Amino acid sequence: MLRDSLIFFILFFLCSASIATASNDNLLKIKKFAEECQREKHTLQGGAIAILYKGRVVYKTTFGKRIGNRQKITADTLFPLASVSKPISALSIAFLAEHSDFSFEKKIKLSCIGTDISMKDILSHSTGYDFSGNPQIERGFSRNALLSQISKQCPKCRVGECYFYSNAIFSLSEEFLKANELNLRNAVVAMSDRLGVNGIHMFPIKRNHAIAYPHLVIKRKGKRVLKSLPFPPYYPKTVSSAAGVFASLNGMIEILKLSSGYREDVISRKMLRYLYTPVVKSHSKDKRSGIKKYYAIGWRVGKTSNKKMIFHGGSINGVNSFIGFVPSAEVGIVILTNQQSSFPSKKGLKFCELFMH
Repeated sequence: MLRDSLIFFILFFLCSASIATASNDNLLKIKKFAEECQREKHTLQGGAIAILYKGRVVYKTTFGKRIGNRQKITADTLFPLASVSKPISALSIAFLAEHSDFSFEKKIKLSCIGTDISMKDILSHSTGYDFSGNPQIERGFSRNALLSQISKQCPKCRVGECYFYSNAIFSLSEEFLKANELNLRNAVVAMSDRLGVNGIHMFPIKRNHAIAYPHLVIKRKGKRVLKSLPFPPYYPKTVSSAAGVFASLNGMIEILKLSSGYREDVISRKMLRYLYTPVVKSHSKDKRSGIKKYYAIGWRVGKTSNKKMIFHGGSINGVNSFIGFVPSAEVGIVILTNQQSSFPSKKGLKFCELFMH
């Protein structure tokens, strides 16, 4: 804990000393939040957290074990991202669009769906199809069997008019790319190469990679204990674009820099603005925070009258993750855990909301 605190405070003072226009208020918010994370993180099996300010890491910590009481988690340990895979997929496809003639707007007809749809429609959950596919995925349906189930569905509304969050429909991005003679795995690799990172991978994962395995909290003889679980079996394999990305903290730091517009050599700010433009309203207004929620292209968006937060959470049995940032404040956060817990989403949203008012 002391080591992480020292890392944070050294970076904190470096940042505040070297950035003349830095807001003292924002820095104090970050400091207070990081201290809160330091106090609470050890209640978890394991995890990794990073906070960025103006494109620089100002807080970075890893803690706990990969499985049970064995194998320490490091900044290079891979975590299953669950639905945080969706922003990674969207960014990888945006990278393709930046460096080829691929278009998010072009509509085509896929063999498993009766409506002409675009990649934008798929990645924003606005195709009009209300079919999550989760029960089928969890029963072990193969990819082809899941596509067959999708082909039996009928749309509930016209494209772009309603929001139905769906791992199965989101995964049609893979079929869309195939129809254009493209491949998502290749796109992820190409984007990672351009970023200069080796910490972003799609399922299946090579055996030589260090992976943080899932854990559940159970009660045994009246005591709270953590039970390790096997590798997530179905979602990463069956709906890879929706839930099949694995990443390390070091890899996600570079993704956060990219998402925040600090790597225009990889994806332009113009393309990022396109990804973050709300497509469909996802939830009613959060009365507590006054933030309206939308879904954009692979990302969730929260808006007030003059500020925006871009974020996404992820959860598969035994793992949880979060990525989010507030462009106007130039702050962002990544939280990865290998335990079923609300810690990432609650802390991640709390952090972003600190800078929304």
